[in-house]
Amino acid sequence: MDETISKKLENLDDLRIDTALLTMYDILKVWLEAKPDHKELNTLNNALTELGLLIAKKKVEEGNLRTALSQYRLKMLKAEGMINEMAE
Repeated sequence: MDETISKKLENLDDLRIDTALLTMYDILKVWLEAKPDHKELNTLNNALTELGLLIAKKKVEEGNLRTALSQYRLKMLKAEGMINEMAE
């Protein structure tokens, strides 16, 4: 049960992060359309893009870790079952 609640909270955090990034992108897009050659706005755009890519990478890594842990747990349960069968 705790794991389910934790996963839901993580999903809400991911949604909040994505919403914040999209809001910043939308605002920055309007500013860049008004002043496409503005040096600081372009620097901010590049930094925000980099941040978005790093966050996406971390999410993929986290998903891979969850998958690996799940597979590990299944293998351990299977091994425990085999040991219990042998002991009987």
